[in-house]
Amino acid sequence: MEFFFSIHIICNSVLVGILFVTQLITYPSFLAVDSHTFIGFHKRYTMNISFIVIPFMVGELFSLIYLNYIDSDLFLSLMILLVIWLFTFIILVPIHNKLSLKHNISLINRLIDYNWFRTILWTVKLIILFYFFYDKVIT
Repeated sequence: MEFFFSIHIICNSVLVGILFVTQLITYPSFLAVDSHTFIGFHKRYTMNISFIVIPFMVGELFSLIYLNYIDSDLFLSLMILLVIWLFTFIILVPIHNKLSLKHNISLINRLIDYNWFRTILWTVKLIILFYFFYDKVIT
């Protein structure tokens, strides 16, 4: 269990870090990119960030599924993660798909606003993991 918990907390921590950089720096910088170069910039960004986040997202998901199989105390974390995934693929990916076709300030602002929900959820999930770690491992 400790190995999978370590994998899970590392993946979650990395993703929270990436999310805060994305939320506070990357997405707002989309507003400063020239509309003539934005489409190429955005396509490169989404491709490059995918190579970074997808392995951590998959590692996080599978380690949490395994941990829930062993200990149902992490069920809330699994539900939060499922909401994050649904929100990502139902709300944010379609915005990115539209932005890959056309520079749109309104969509960029919507992306910035909506991404706060995901950032907060992933942070709350990490706090729950630290509590679980303290409660189960340290004490």
